[in-house]
Amino acid sequence: MAISQLGDLALDAVLRRPLDDAQQRRLSAILARDIAVVRDPQARSGMPLVGRLLLFDTAPANRVIVLDAARGVAAAYRDSALLPTILERWYAGDRQGAFVALATLADGARANGQQVARIDRAIEIRFPDIERQQVDAFLTDPHPTSQAAATVYRRFVAGDAKIGIEQRLALTRRMIALDPANPTYRERLLALQAERADWAALAPLLEARVQAEPDDRTAATMLALVYRLLDEGERAAAVATAAGVDPDDPDVIAQLLNRSRMLQGRSTRPAGLFGKVYDTYARKFPAQPAVVALLRREGRPDISGMAGDDRQLAPLLQVDAHDPATPPESCGRCGGSRSRWRRTAIPRADAGRWSRRSRPGRWAMARPRPCWPDRT
Repeated sequence: MAISQLGDLALDAVLRRPLDDAQQRRLSAILARDIAVVRDPQARSGMPLVGRLLLFDTAPANRVIVLDAARGVAAAYRDSALLPTILERWYAGDRQGAFVALATLADGARANGQQVARIDRAIEIRFPDIERQQVDAFLTDPHPTSQAAATVYRRFVAGDAKIGIEQRLALTRRMIALDPANPTYRERLLALQAERADWAALAPLLEARVQAEPDDRTAATMLALVYRLLDEGERAAAVATAAGVDPDDPDVIAQLLNRSRMLQGRSTRPAGLFGKVYDTYARKFPAQPAVVALLRREGRPDISGMAGDDRQLAPLLQVDAHDPATPPESCGRCGGSRSRWRRTAIPRADAGRWSRRSRPGRWAMARPRPCWPDRT
């Protein structure tokens, strides 16, 4: 039997209980055999075992088993050398020391491309107060090092958000003050302001980006849309003219949107942020020709004037608004209408307001009247 066969949760549960000497020996043998298995000869990483052996709630009498296993992992895998230190500090009641060792181990593994989700989860559960203290200490330190800034960035700003957006914004501004030329920090500030939908704060950042990289047509187009969101049409036109971009060209907008959607959540550059700006722009200016054209390309009607649940009936209204002189086989007024009706059907939970079939307990939508070319 191996750890994976025993199951991580089962292992944790077993080690919380008192074990006699024979049970401890058998469990130690199981752990030793599992550690001896080389899982990835190329990566040579002990991170999967580290995640399993972060057993903070082990009964005091069983801690020697966990520590022996941790030392075995540290001896077999260089990236896991701090695992015994983490557990020793924790078992001794030194939470600060355990946190420092665990965070250092996680940073090293992450830098080598290893997955550390379980370690991050352990930090989030076991050390939330110490994490908050680190954020506060960085913000108040008058002379933080660039290494400290990089560590805080990786841990609290990049990737999954562990802290609120306002704190991430404060950390990013602090990092830019320390290292103004760092493009990673500046792009993160762009992404955070876009996430906050703070267009007044985003505009000068995009302006600086366009001036520094005049060939970045995505940033220029995005800046023109942001100025329109701020009701500064003249500035939007000036940006578009100077950069040679056309924010009203549906072909250009469609290309930028497609690229942005592919990069969504994976890029802090303007190419990955364009979609968020455009979505807000399209909601504010639904009658703009480019917005209407893109809706039509996607097969969606202009529903900007509809509200609430009426939006789901938009495809039916689009069919009914079709030119009555067009034959039904080309406009889809028969089969097409039925299929569109099905797609806009009200969910079963709401269907009781409509009609009931002869079979008890079965509710169904009332069907639309068939349409024929010779009927009105």
